[in-house]
Amino acid sequence: MLNRSQEMEEQCLPIVSLVIVADKSRCPANFVPITSTHDDNSDADLWKDGFGFGIFTRSVRYLAVNRRVADTNGPLEVLTDLAVISDKEAVPSSFICLDFTVDTKERALKKKFLCARFSPRNEALDAVTNIIILGKTKRPPRGYSLAGEVDGMSICFKVSTIPENYGRLTHSQSHELDRLGNCNLSSASPAVTGLYPTVNRHSTSDLDKVGQNVIQSTNQHNINAVFRGIDRVPFELNPLFAFVLSEKNVVSFVNFFN
Repeated sequence: MLNRSQEMEEQCLPIVSLVIVADKSRCPANFVPITSTHDDNSDADLWKDGFGFGIFTRSVRYLAVNRRVADTNGPLEVLTDLAVISDKEAVPSSFICLDFTVDTKERALKKKFLCARFSPRNEALDAVTNIIILGKTKRPPRGYSLAGEVDGMSICFKVSTIPENYGRLTHSQSHELDRLGNCNLSSASPAVTGLYPTVNRHSTSDLDKVGQNVIQSTNQHNINAVFRGIDRVPFELNPLFAFVLSEKNVVSFVNFFN
């Protein structure tokens, strides 16, 4: 359990993963569920169906965030934007849709979709560092932006500047990853870490070498393609015609046929 100071320090770090769960006790490792509203400390359930008696369990939905950087050499992505849209709207460009619960694979929200945009850490200066849910207040607190409303609840997020040394690859680290991960492009396979797949990184020099090999292979193929089966057989004139075409033997050639 985090104390107040640890919690405040944690909230200064960028969010790297975001999920919706149907059971707050079944969050993936390192995910922290948002169970209480920021304004009145009420239940932050995003699926208020009103049922739940006897043997029936009331359906609930909780947002859960992860700020822990995975211990991997793969590229790090951070959350940079949030939006709530109608289930009839198209997902905004460069956003992904959290349409199912991660634990039960059920629909995440009623009539709404929560969409998130992630960006590579090395390309982002700012990131979402905190998400809160408001139960009664419609206006987000100072420093927060409104993503949208879900079942009368307002989802708000805070964007902060990423610390300079947070999760950034140095030039030497990036070069080492390229060297280790892309020595053999033909046999390399994409690595999968956590909930999000990663893509192999290729240095410019490696891609140039591949391009040159492809061009050389293509040129060689084209050269070979213009030859036919007899094209490489040495040409040799019939000895009879060689004799006939000689100026000294023109008369003999005529007499030969007479």
